[in-house]
Amino acid sequence: MNRVFYKFRSHRNGEDLARTLRIISEGQIYATKFRELNDPAEGDFKMADGSAADLETRKVLHTQIRVVSLCRFYSNALLWSYYADSYSGVCLAISFPDDHQPESVIYNALHDSIVPDRYAYGHAEAAKRHARRKLDYWKHELEYRVIKLANSEEDKLFVPCTVHGALFGVNTPKEDRSAIEDAGKSVNPDFFTDEVELSAGFSHPCLGTGLGAHPRARNNPWWLSDGGGPLFRTDTNKCFKCDAPEIGDLKNGYFLEEHLLKEVDAPDYKLKANTILLCPSCHRKAHIDRDFLRHLGGNR
Repeated sequence: MNRVFYKFRSHRNGEDLARTLRIISEGQIYATKFRELNDPAEGDFKMADGSAADLETRKVLHTQIRVVSLCRFYSNALLWSYYADSYSGVCLAISFPDDHQPESVIYNALHDSIVPDRYAYGHAEAAKRHARRKLDYWKHELEYRVIKLANSEEDKLFVPCTVHGALFGVNTPKEDRSAIEDAGKSVNPDFFTDEVELSAGFSHPCLGTGLGAHPRARNNPWWLSDGGGPLFRTDTNKCFKCDAPEIGDLKNGYFLEEHLLKEVDAPDYKLKANTILLCPSCHRKAHIDRDFLRHLGGNR
């Protein structure tokens, strides 16, 4: 089965709710123009002396690239606040056909040059590849994107999808819940809905911060699979790489950080055996240098 991704939506007016209902009933989701994304710096790249080729690639990026922004985790409390209007909106669980699979966003400290990709793939493909890149202060969102190329600036583009269910925030109005449940059941009798409850959560640098929203029901469907929990801590924990000791605690915050040995797209990534504790220095090295933990089979 296809992987499931999560789309957070605000319902600030009737049209917002109507769009959500159309996604569910029509099985397609609108792909936003790249230049309409919420970061003004989105899509910037190092120019090669302002060349005509650079300007042409930027034109494709800003006029033809279309994006569906998604997340791999419904439990990120920050996203519920940002994109579901402080828990008054909805989080849709969506899968996509094989030829429209979301790709993980690549987070960088600096804007990359687009020139190597353009020389290798041409303007359109270089623009699509660059549309996967964001500055690293957005890393906590752990975003995935469906990226498509429209024929022209005027074209509206919709991506086919299947909505498996919806999670509601604690402030989602009852009438919105009823409308979404009715729309889902009319398409799929097994359409799942539930309300998320807030817990203390924990910060996981590899997964994003604030993993503290969880469904109330216990009979969750197959697709409702989210990030792993925090590792059990003791006062004898040490960094797996350099043996630096744990100097924090539950009250003041821990020093050692959870690190995933597998990418989140691996089916078994969240098993305890695939998470280790690293000090902040070793943790950053593990993400920068792929050979740093090679003896462990790590691919982060």
